[in-house]
Amino acid sequence: METHQIVGITYSIIGAVTLVKLIVDYVQNRHLDLTKLPISHKLIWLSRICIGVLFCYSGFIKANDFTGFAYKLDEYFEVFAKDFHPFFESFIPYSKPIACFLSVFEIALGVALMVGYRILQTVWTMMGLMVFFTFLTWYSWHYEVVQDCGCFGDALHLEPVESFMKDLILLLMLIPIFLVRRYILPVPTDKIAANIAWFSFIGSMIFSLACYWFLPLIDYRPYKVGVDLAQCTTVEGPDGFPPCKDWDEGSRVNIKDSLNRVEEFKGKVLMIVSYDLTTAPEEEVQRTVDLANALAGSDVKVLGIFGRMWREKMEKEMIPKFKFPYECSLRDEKMVKTIMRSNPGYMLLNNGVVVKKWHYNLAPTADMIKSMVK
Repeated sequence: METHQIVGITYSIIGAVTLVKLIVDYVQNRHLDLTKLPISHKLIWLSRICIGVLFCYSGFIKANDFTGFAYKLDEYFEVFAKDFHPFFESFIPYSKPIACFLSVFEIALGVALMVGYRILQTVWTMMGLMVFFTFLTWYSWHYEVVQDCGCFGDALHLEPVESFMKDLILLLMLIPIFLVRRYILPVPTDKIAANIAWFSFIGSMIFSLACYWFLPLIDYRPYKVGVDLAQCTTVEGPDGFPPCKDWDEGSRVNIKDSLNRVEEFKGKVLMIVSYDLTTAPEEEVQRTVDLANALAGSDVKVLGIFGRMWREKMEKEMIPKFKFPYECSLRDEKMVKTIMRSNPGYMLLNNGVVVKKWHYNLAPTADMIKSMVK
């Protein structure tokens, strides 16, 4: 049995026991005043901590990489636009700010529940969100549309039925808290609880934006630093090999006739990665050209990995304009988005092993690259 399944069973037991105990208390005492129900008081505390920690963990994972969460929201918006109303497509351009806010808000809600800040509003908001997400995960499972809800980003992929069960369990745990919400007091005081809740919101927002501007603090994806891409793309076997075998040959656009085919997993290779270079800042595209020129003559080869759906624009617009001094390999856009959360970004390989990744806001210099693969 996997860890998340054990956690799910534990949460189910806590929720069921707490709910049954409250029902018994009400039948016996005709009230749910927690100050006069010590056992129920402790069970409610335990439920608040469990739910709060889960909300904080889920929010942290998504805040760490809200770009990935935004891609998942795009899937939902596209499904809803098709199944319900085209209006949902209007949300797609705003998926990133929506993803950022939801991630941070989830952390703040978890903290607010644990410290009892504005508990009536907090519990009502949580109940509303859980009812909505329970419907969402049921819809994904029943109609087989979005096969991973993205609840825990790339850190934990749940099957649709598992996501639905998770939300049912959280609803079960929230019901007892909802019933006694008027008897939950802020800890240790209302002012301190407010400060803690707001600090968690502001701090999480700063953290989330920093991860967006400079790449996620923790990389849960298959193409993280230390992974041997040469091995994991050819070997499908024992645990330890990440599922990045989607790396295919793709198609290539040769910029220079004199440039030989680049072997991605041999020697020292700097990959310039962009799922859509046509929307990248022009100054950053030019920087990739300057960096490639600065590395000319060294033993570091440069290769562009771009989304293949933009081939026509690349050939007709980008290549004539920037005259890329490196070979471009066109790959599946989804894979390219998974590799890099920056558009463009940089990934340095040494014999197939990922040495370092950079956001364009922290673009490396030629000397830096050379020193890292001596």
